[in-house]
Amino acid sequence: MIAPARALLITMLLFGASAAQTEEELAQTAARAMQQHDYAAAENAYRQVLQLSPDVAEVHSNLGLACYSQKQLPCAEEALTHAQQLAPALFVPNFLSGEIRFQQGRYQAALIGLTKAVKIHPDHR
Repeated sequence: MIAPARALLITMLLFGASAAQTEEELAQTAARAMQQHDYAAAENAYRQVLQLSPDVAEVHSNLGLACYSQKQLPCAEEALTHAQQLAPALFVPNFLSGEIRFQQGRYQAALIGLTKAVKIHPDHR
């Protein structure tokens, strides 16, 4: 006979194993949430992806966009800065960092990010 506490533990382990999502599934969940403008759900999914793959610049960039879309500027800045450190030539982190700094009245810092974004993708509107 299985003790009640042990039965609960086994049930939790089985449920947890079936509920775990792969990195790809989490990324798809985040992308769908972004398309549906559910930025909080996207933020949550991107954070879960980062637990599995912490050094993917694009995921940090997407997390930054999700935070920016919720007007969570400190969260956005942190994620975008991390993305820039991992991949300095990405457009979105440079552009959004410049945009955030501009909104904060930090015009010189904004100019640096926006200038770099234009150099990376000169045809982007």
